[in-house]
Amino acid sequence: MAYINLQVYSIRKSNSDAILKLALDSSDARVKAAGCVVACEKNYDFIEDLIESVAHDDELVRQASRQSLVLLSSKLLCEKDQGIKVGKDNKIAVQGKKSTNLNAIDFGPILSETSNAALNTSQNMWKVWFKENLNKKPIAKD
Repeated sequence: MAYINLQVYSIRKSNSDAILKLALDSSDARVKAAGCVVACEKNYDFIEDLIESVAHDDELVRQASRQSLVLLSSKLLCEKDQGIKVGKDNKIAVQGKKSTNLNAIDFGPILSETSNAALNTSQNMWKVWFKENLNKKPIAKD
């Protein structure tokens, strides 16, 4: 786990989408999992990579991508709901207070799920949900 944490730190510190993409494409599951953790910090730029990783053969990669997709879905739902802004720390500002009670959806995959049918279903549900909801995303007013 220490190696993954080091990779997460290094990817974040690089502040490079190219480095993040290399991590997401890595054959090393630990690096790929670290990439999945960092990908949600880049808003919706790496949705396709995260959805693809939902069916990865490594449990850690599947769950890291799932966690990022859940966070991104929460962020999207909160942004759509009265234009609430979500910070980089994935916390929302509600009446000047920080809250971690985000609305969330979760299409999995559940822990230890390895059947192709379940993983494929999870991928498809995430894909459809983000396609429908990203198209309805409001334009931020500054």
